Amino acid sequence: MPVLALLAAAAVVLPPQCLGVTEPVIDVHAHAYAIDPRWEARAPNPATGVPLSAIGEVALREATKAEYLKNGVIRAIVDDDGAPGSDREAGRRSVAADPERMRLGIDVSNNLGPELYARIRKLQAAGELAAIAEVGTQYLGIGADDPRMEPLWALAEELDLPVGIHMGLGWPGVNADMPLMRIRLGDPLLLEDVLVRHPKLRVYVMHAGWPHLDSMLAMLHSFPQLYIDVAVLDWAIAEPEFHTYLKRIVEAGFGDRVMYGSDQMVWPDAVSLSIGRIDRARYLTSEQKRDILFNNAVRFFRWTDLEGCR
Repeated sequence: MPVLALLAAAAVVLPPQCLGVTEPVIDVHAHAYAIDPRWEARAPNPATGVPLSAIGEVALREATKAEYLKNGVIRAIVDDDGAPGSDREAGRRSVAADPERMRLGIDVSNNLGPELYARIRKLQAAGELAAIAEVGTQYLGIGADDPRMEPLWALAEELDLPVGIHMGLGWPGVNADMPLMRIRLGDPLLLEDVLVRHPKLRVYVMHAGWPHLDSMLAMLHSFPQLYIDVAVLDWAIAEPEFHTYLKRIVEAGFGDRVMYGSDQMVWPDAVSLSIGRIDRARYLTSEQKRDILFNNAVRFFRWTDLEGCR
């Protein structure tokens, strides 16, 4: 077939999400909020000191979408708002406002129990749920291997739903706000018995388990089904440390299981900041950057509708 005919055929089958995007990006870690005290406090971006400008649910959603358009983000997983007093529907409203791009995750922090499991089943049965994420139980002193987590792991395996679990860092002074939070409960080794009991689980460790690098490498080596995201590390910790951490993971041979996440929270500019850090990583080949920013997430979430975007 002539070259022009091949190009024309490829253009016909190109997924609509990819049209006009030369280097598509997937954000596996984003947030939506109905209420948030950082809005009232006008909390500046902790990495740059730039004043908070997107105040309120709608403003945050629109500013994040603008960042996505600017950076070629064609898919993102946004979790619902798990804050006390929230209606827990901010994530669903984000998906409804931008259904081609956004996919729903479900916040699991302080609500383990039958009501949560019933909601997961309902959303999954309706075809709404892409992941159980973010699982933030570390903030409440509950590690991945805690018996209270077992019903969640069993349900995720039964429904074949990916799980994104917060492991590693909190914010500076986190214990003043979350007194049960313990850094040791973010050690990726706590997932070892979980993955042995549930070999079909698809789990991604959020924040790549920082700063537990050796444990993270050991787990990636032992469990080929385990993936990570580099959310928040890619903009909110010192840039040299981010590159040191990511470089070790890639050099150890696990670049095909690293996924991009922004964890933009209430600062939409985190999207540009985080993608910029990955783009500046001289130790990554262009192929490795494409894997982190796009290809690995397509494979992990089994998003076959995006395969043509590669």
